[in-house]
Amino acid sequence: MHLTKAFNSDIFPQWFCCAKKSLAQQNHRYKMPVNAGVSCIKRKTEMPLKLEIKSIISPDLDHGKAPDEPDNCAVFIEVEIGESAKEGAEIFSFTAITPKYLDDNPITTWGRGYLLMESFSWAEAESMLNKLLSFVREETWESVAQNLCKELHWEYENYQP
Repeated sequence: MHLTKAFNSDIFPQWFCCAKKSLAQQNHRYKMPVNAGVSCIKRKTEMPLKLEIKSIISPDLDHGKAPDEPDNCAVFIEVEIGESAKEGAEIFSFTAITPKYLDDNPITTWGRGYLLMESFSWAEAESMLNKLLSFVREETWESVAQNLCKELHWEYENYQP
């Protein structure tokens, strides 16, 4: 079978195959079978979901208010994250905590679910969340949630129907 016919887009519409001409030349030079060494890469068909913060709250502190000691505090925060321009969101949570608070209240714990800040500010917490969301490049909500769970706690974490 001729190389270009073997990779006709009618036969393999979902695949993108590389280097047809150079592969044929290499095969002739190295006496390899025509289809040996062909590398195919599955074409991405979906775009990553665009995420946004729908709301951000804390049971410990009103949004926009500063704690009594911004450089010595721990603020539990819940954030609703969803797809941009779509209804619906799911709740993720974390604790914004300062080094001075850790010095004054020593604990032994894992780091997941904590945002370490020199001094607490709502603007900085939101900025860090937006930065985290900008790094998530997933095509399904399940993948988004799994990715965000590396840093945040999720309301459906360990959920079993």
